[in-house]
Amino acid sequence: MKHVSSPNPPRIKVLIADDNPFVREGMRIILSTYDEFDVVATVSDGKEAVDIVNSMMSILRFFSLSAIGLALITVMFANSSASAGALQPLITVPTCMLAGCFWPVELMPAFLQRAAYFMPQRWALDLLVKLQEGRSFGSLYLHLLILLAFALAFFLLAVYKFSRNQQSGQFV
Repeated sequence: MKHVSSPNPPRIKVLIADDNPFVREGMRIILSTYDEFDVVATVSDGKEAVDIVNSMMSILRFFSLSAIGLALITVMFANSSASAGALQPLITVPTCMLAGCFWPVELMPAFLQRAAYFMPQRWALDLLVKLQEGRSFGSLYLHLLILLAFALAFFLLAVYKFSRNQQSGQFV
């Protein structure tokens, strides 16, 4: 029997960890009867579960470098801390929308789908999805390098702008 609660329920990603294969399979079968749950992996012990979560956290660490670089660039184009605070959501929200954080990129027109790959958020989301599909962390090195390239470009632009701006010492 399939349980349905709403026409388009949010999908909750589930990682099942248990040393008993029968319990793992039973939990997977039970959760598959609900539209709200999507079992992304089953593992036989806690160490495997922690390894999967750690690989996902590593992706977020790489992405955070890009986010910090973008925040520094925003600060450099602002005249005051108040205007920097106002600029942050004006940059973050549209780039998240364009990258597919709020809805699937596949729903956007083709030209916006191509533009999404110029956003670091898109690469981080793509990495997380590929890990949930079972790809190994090592096979995704190109995505990680692209995230690092975004971070490096943002930091270099911020350093350049800081070195050219005489008022940056007063701003901070």
